[in-house]
Amino acid sequence: MSNWKQLGVALSSYGKALDFIFRHGLWKFFFISLFVSLVLWIGGYYAIDAFSETLSEWVGGIVAGWFGMDGSGLSSVLEWVFSFLITILTWYVFLTLHKYILLILISPLMAYVSEKVDEIITGKKYPFNGDQLMRDVVRGIGISLRNMCIELGFMVLFFFVSFIPLIGTIVSMVCMFMISSYFYGFAMMDYTNERRKLSISQSVAFIGQHRGLAIGNGMIFSVFFILPFIGKLIAPLIVPIWSVVAATLAINEVIDLKKAYAEKK
Repeated sequence: MSNWKQLGVALSSYGKALDFIFRHGLWKFFFISLFVSLVLWIGGYYAIDAFSETLSEWVGGIVAGWFGMDGSGLSSVLEWVFSFLITILTWYVFLTLHKYILLILISPLMAYVSEKVDEIITGKKYPFNGDQLMRDVVRGIGISLRNMCIELGFMVLFFFVSFIPLIGTIVSMVCMFMISSYFYGFAMMDYTNERRKLSISQSVAFIGQHRGLAIGNGMIFSVFFILPFIGKLIAPLIVPIWSVVAATLAINEVIDLKKAYAEKK
């Protein structure tokens, strides 16, 4: 199956996933995702406020000392300027990493929801296993951290590319959107791959062969988090659960299509 067809399967799976979620009562998990997101926002706000205030006072004091302005009005102005710049920079980093932090915090929920979807589709029961759940959580966190670090590396690269006149900014924005989409889709798909007993390297290879699925799944995830207002309030409520259900449905559909094709041959 071509990447374009996989992309179509991934996008269409979102419509199926929404119906699936409400038909099978999985909508209640939306509220757990929202609660974790609210805690993250509140904790992030206070952490950033404390961090920026401490760092700006320290940096402002050093600069004022260099120029002999300790205690002067200019020293206070410098401290305010540094506080403003550091706060903006810290919020930018937080907003960039927010989706990954959220995915890490709700990884146990994501693993459980993906498992429930598989049970409903295949009829295969997955008895509760505390050790297996912990392995799923650790793996989910590891995958999210891995993808976050790789994406940050690309972000630095395309930051410099954006300075190329005319096309730099456009190329950077498009490439970063596609890269982010791939890694978000990767995180959603890996829950199913882990349940299929694929190692991380095998999961990387599988998703590499199904880039269309990963990009299509992560594309919807990314778009919702980019949107003003919706991205900050509505997206954390529904999108993580919606995306992992869509990814689970899409993988099962692709595997079934492959089986059907192999049987015809």
